[in-house]
Amino acid sequence: MIERTRAIANIIVRVATIAVAALAVGACRSPAPQPPQTESAAPTLGATRVAPRGARCDCNARLVQRLSESAALLDYYANLRTKAATGQRQELEELRREFAAGSAEAARIKLAMVYLLPGAAVRNEVQAAQLLDPYARGDTRADSPFRGIAQLLLAHLDQSRRLEAGAQAQAAKLREEQKRSEELQRKLDALKEVERAMILKDQGVKTK
Repeated sequence: MIERTRAIANIIVRVATIAVAALAVGACRSPAPQPPQTESAAPTLGATRVAPRGARCDCNARLVQRLSESAALLDYYANLRTKAATGQRQELEELRREFAAGSAEAARIKLAMVYLLPGAAVRNEVQAAQLLDPYARGDTRADSPFRGIAQLLLAHLDQSRRLEAGAQAQAAKLREEQKRSEELQRKLDALKEVERAMILKDQGVKTK
């Protein structure tokens, strides 16, 4: 079960890293050069209006900032998984204090990451679900730089719960089969005891 959870976490980190890299490439790609216009060229009706250069730069700057924050969170998660149990516990306590002090969005995501560490002693899916609930209900800002990471964590949480439910169902099935097997064994032992008693009785009759 732990190995499956770790495998899912590794896949999530790889997918998120690829997504961030792809967005970064798109953000850094220069626009296609426009052919020069001659002074005699008259503007045509319905021509596409080009946004001012300052507006494009501002948009790219915000996109780069969001990608940078997402990449920083992925690095944080990767480093977090390499820490020993004591270090993870200390990180959890620090994030709890930080989140309680100001309820910063970054602290919320980091705290959820700690609670979803695969196979860790600090893992707590209930606490993680509570922290990620605003993202599940869509109550966060549309331009939040943490929405993508939150959705990945929610997907990981959902998959983990599905695996846990499947494991519990399988365990219940095995217990039921074990119970039936033990019941059949008791019946078989009872039949053997009856057969043995009958044999002893027959032997006693013959010896008289």
